[in-house]
Amino acid sequence: MKTKELEFANSFEIVRNKMMKTYDLFIHRGPKIQAEWLQFITRLDRDLEKSLKQAVKNTLTDLSKHIRGDSK
Repeated sequence: MKTKELEFANSFEIVRNKMMKTYDLFIHRGPKIQAEWLQFITRLDRDLEKSLKQAVKNTLTDLSKHIRGDSK
């Protein structure tokens, strides 16, 4: 379990670092570009949250099937 936690934290840091490097390209641009960046980040955050929730749900469903025994 600790290994997966470390893998997740490492993956998060990789994504965060790449996003910060990408933002560096836009940081000194005009307000219109800043607004687009914010919209992009907001969409990305929402999509990542949705994916993470689905992954957790799938994992818990799979675990439940293993505990109860799959009826199929």
